[in-house]
Amino acid sequence: MSKNNILSKKLIAFSSILCLIPCIIGVLKYDSFPQMLPNRFDINGNVSSYADKNIILFYLPIGMALLTIVSGIIIHFDPFDKKSQNKNPILLKFTIFIVPIINNLLFLAICSNVKNNLSLNPKIPMIFIGLILVIIGNYMPKNKQNAIIGVRNMWTLKDEIIWNKTNKLAGYLSVLIGILFIIITFININSSILLKIFIFLILTLAISVNIYSFMLYCKKEKYYK
Repeated sequence: MSKNNILSKKLIAFSSILCLIPCIIGVLKYDSFPQMLPNRFDINGNVSSYADKNIILFYLPIGMALLTIVSGIIIHFDPFDKKSQNKNPILLKFTIFIVPIINNLLFLAICSNVKNNLSLNPKIPMIFIGLILVIIGNYMPKNKQNAIIGVRNMWTLKDEIIWNKTNKLAGYLSVLIGILFIIITFININSSILLKIFIFLILTLAISVNIYSFMLYCKKEKYYK
């Protein structure tokens, strides 16, 4: 068993435990929570629906922990990276920890609403997503060919050169879009418009890198013919 595999398994176990923090708080402070807790926020950060506290405190965190474990198992059964050496270690750790981070941030927002009647500032998750794009983009060019992390399509998985060039472009665009999105959130823009801008930028990123990989494939095929 490689050192990377052992490290990943420990990280998966630790991140799964992190998902259960709401369960621990729920057991210790169960009676201090109202029977119904917020489980969804609208685009303006206001609560749009509620759920039984047992779902929020126990069922949801346990489900997130299981999702983290399943994600870890999928990562290890990668036909392109059987020894877990191709995936960039920073991206690997980031992938494993993203679920518990989001789970606990959402729980923090719920607790803030219950205890202090605070609505969720819609710009906070937007900035968080922008930071994620910057972090991912910084390490994508260093990520070798694999079937889990990176721009994966029939052209990048077929050719290592296409993989490298496509993920390099995706990395640059992710950093650029992430920075742009963080800047945009500090401009006085309506929340619904902000969401539309975000969706447009994400779609632009996804479509452009896939078109680019296809163009590289066509150019290579034409060259060899």
